[in-house]
Amino acid sequence: MVTDINRYVQNCNNCRRSIIPQDKTLGLLKPLPILERPWQHISIDFHELPTDRDGYNMVIILVNHFSKHPFLIPCYKNIDAKEAA
Repeated sequence: MVTDINRYVQNCNNCRRSIIPQDKTLGLLKPLPILERPWQHISIDFHELPTDRDGYNMVIILVNHFSKHPFLIPCYKNIDAKEAA
């Protein structure tokens, strides 16, 4: 029965595409480059919050990867890319 299952999996096109071969050698790890100055690399994220007294219902989270310090900027949910920049 095991040989029948293996033969079916080897002949099934969908099975061959979905199974990752385990015999490939793994590549070398590539470390992230060391940052030289602040604000060289940042990440941005949006987080929805309950509406506050000023009407803000969203916050922009900017994280400076050099210092790992987050900056929070209140904004509205219908903000576009130009206003966020």
